[in-house]
Amino acid sequence: MGGDPCKLLRKMMQNRQRPDRTGDLEFRSVRPEEVEKIIKELKNSSASGTDWIDTAILKTSKEIILPALTHIINLSIGTSKFPDQWKIAKVIPLWKGKDAIKTVTKSYRPVALLPIASKVLERVIHEQINEHMKTNQFWHPNHHAYRKSRNTETAVIQMYDTWVQAIQEGKIATATMIDMSAAFDTVDIEILLEKCRLYNFGEKAEHLLRSYLENRKQLVSIGGKNSEILQLEAGVPQGSILGPIMYTIYTNDFPEVVHEEGCNQGQEEGGSIKFRTMCSECGAVVCFADDSTYTVISSNTNIMTNKVNKKFGEMTEYLGEQRLSVNEDKTHLMLLTTRQKKRNMLNTVRINTEEEDIELSQSEKLLGVELEENMGFDKHIDTIVEKMKTGIKALKAISKIANFTTRKNILNGVITSRLTYMIALWGGTAEYRLDKLQRLQTEALRITAKRRWEVVGRKLVSTRELLKQTGQLSVRQLKAYHTLTQVKKILTEKEPEYMYRRLTENRKHKYSTRRNVDVELIVPETNSRLAKLSFRWRGAELYNSLPREIRDETLTNFKTKTRAWVRENIEI
Repeated sequence: MGGDPCKLLRKMMQNRQRPDRTGDLEFRSVRPEEVEKIIKELKNSSASGTDWIDTAILKTSKEIILPALTHIINLSIGTSKFPDQWKIAKVIPLWKGKDAIKTVTKSYRPVALLPIASKVLERVIHEQINEHMKTNQFWHPNHHAYRKSRNTETAVIQMYDTWVQAIQEGKIATATMIDMSAAFDTVDIEILLEKCRLYNFGEKAEHLLRSYLENRKQLVSIGGKNSEILQLEAGVPQGSILGPIMYTIYTNDFPEVVHEEGCNQGQEEGGSIKFRTMCSECGAVVCFADDSTYTVISSNTNIMTNKVNKKFGEMTEYLGEQRLSVNEDKTHLMLLTTRQKKRNMLNTVRINTEEEDIELSQSEKLLGVELEENMGFDKHIDTIVEKMKTGIKALKAISKIANFTTRKNILNGVITSRLTYMIALWGGTAEYRLDKLQRLQTEALRITAKRRWEVVGRKLVSTRELLKQTGQLSVRQLKAYHTLTQVKKILTEKEPEYMYRRLTENRKHKYSTRRNVDVELIVPETNSRLAKLSFRWRGAELYNSLPREIRDETLTNFKTKTRAWVRENIEI
């Protein structure tokens, strides 16, 4: 706790510091058309902050207020001062429902609402910070939250690929899922600003961020009644646009803490930081906001136990120096391997802590997906099935009064969204499970289309006809479409770096076009059924089967043409 919280970052950045401060980030003023674009892109919401102005009011009046709002934003940037009235949050406690006891504080989820105009200024600052961090290659590739081309799916796909690789090599992998207590609320402002300086933020930019972070206040509002206003002592603002990116900056160096001094991966080249995504000796930390998972691979459980305990201690020490605390009760450990290999293991793996040892779990939820120790997704699909059944009941009830457009919207919200979440990851599951999901989807389509029987005779309307009428893709078609679009995104953006490297290793360049180089991905040979069903193998095979002209399209056109191709070429 008493160490230098920035020592790791300071060492990483020692070759990137400019004594004359040239090239440092200083926020620039913006034009009215830039502000107008940000307003248009704000999500529609009826929620309002302490000023009672919601998104609809701001969008409706934008032509009138645009000059004044632009002036306030540029004045804030010019004076390095964030408006005090825009730093007061209105907190609404929302009941979690179900089994939550209404008289217990923990039964409520606090939702912080900030003045909507403040989010316009935050977006201006956010875009310039992100541009600075990306242009200078300061973002760690193992952070997947709040960044373009990254999401929960890319985070888990990256981790799952490393686990599959371990099994292919005859090894085992452990995943330590670290839970942090109220991480966003305990960020130390001075440490955060020091890290901003190390990332070459200029003096004025630092002063504006200090003004944004300090002297923030909040009140609690229940049933229209407001509490007194209290000042916040630490943390990044909840419900804000800048808060998440500031937290990522705060923990951006965290994935590097597990790597040893002599690790030969990710050395400085050409003045750029080359972060380590996965090291066979040290392992890897993959982060999504305050969810961090440490993977380590070994062929010996004793070595594994020693390594996991050593690295867990180093991670805990690092987080303690950042004023962040690990919740050991909610930190979980999984051993990922085949059933046969686990049966042959002589010893188990555990993490020793001062309170109580962290034992192995058979399954855990990670970023919304149920993970199992045998790398299967049976429990996750069982959860989808139950949610789809609940959604079908809701759809059936509302269909009595709702028109076709409304029924389709509900179908997308309660059925299709459940099916598509991380389907590129779990889509290689057993065929009989896909059949089960397909039967439920077909039932939902019948309710949406209000068509069960053919006009003539007692023959059920085909699934193909229902898909056509509702504009949907079948379960297997959704699997193919989302896998292909994920592959295309990775190849186009070259991010996440780990998956781009894995997909393009030894790739074949077939011929050139004006816009791109057509690529045929190498599908590595393997005897592992698990590997063949995983994203990287399925994705490469599917992508290679696409016609050349579709592969060469821009991402937007690719999605449209791939959807049509999938509908014609992938069996229901």
